[in-house]
Amino acid sequence: MLHRSSPGAFAGCLLRLRVVRFALVGAVGIPVNVGLLWLFHKGLHVQTIVAWLWAFELSALLNFYANQRFTYREQTHVRGKEWLKRAFRAQISSSSGVLINAAVFGLLLGMGIRYLEADAGGIVASFFANFLIANRFVFTPARSAADATSRAVQGQLFNQNAAKMVVSDHIDDAGIGPQMVGVPFPAHSEPELALGASGSFVSTEEVA
Repeated sequence: MLHRSSPGAFAGCLLRLRVVRFALVGAVGIPVNVGLLWLFHKGLHVQTIVAWLWAFELSALLNFYANQRFTYREQTHVRGKEWLKRAFRAQISSSSGVLINAAVFGLLLGMGIRYLEADAGGIVASFFANFLIANRFVFTPARSAADATSRAVQGQLFNQNAAKMVVSDHIDDAGIGPQMVGVPFPAHSEPELALGASGSFVSTEEVA
């Protein structure tokens, strides 16, 4: 028998999707960004483009904090300086969206659309690019202990092999044999061959 799911259960399923949570944070950030733009431009009489840049930077910081606490809430390993590093990477990530945002904002302004609606359109246009970049570059999960150990071992092996190659190159350039550098490599000599009674070649050591 099929059971009709409640609206609350459906909303809970949607909230399990990270892109939905990211979109919700972005949706809340739109009126915040627009309000800041209005405050800077109309309230403080700042030039339109400068007011837009200020509003964008402040709303980007607020969005970063909201995404860390809500969208990527399972990443509880962030401590201390990691917050500052992530905030810095979030600003870089947001700057990539500025190109799309600014292009759409300027285009809509040129079409005669009011600056508030043009600002909202630029934010929506850059949403998907920002999500992809943030998901891969800013909100990265913690490395496991096994992964960190594997990387450390690989680094040590690489350094050892590189050191051996450097030493080998110096030895070859100087014409020094392995016996002279203290490497206990046995000297190999090709065995002398003689014609045996059966007509096949055999080692002289076997003949002796």
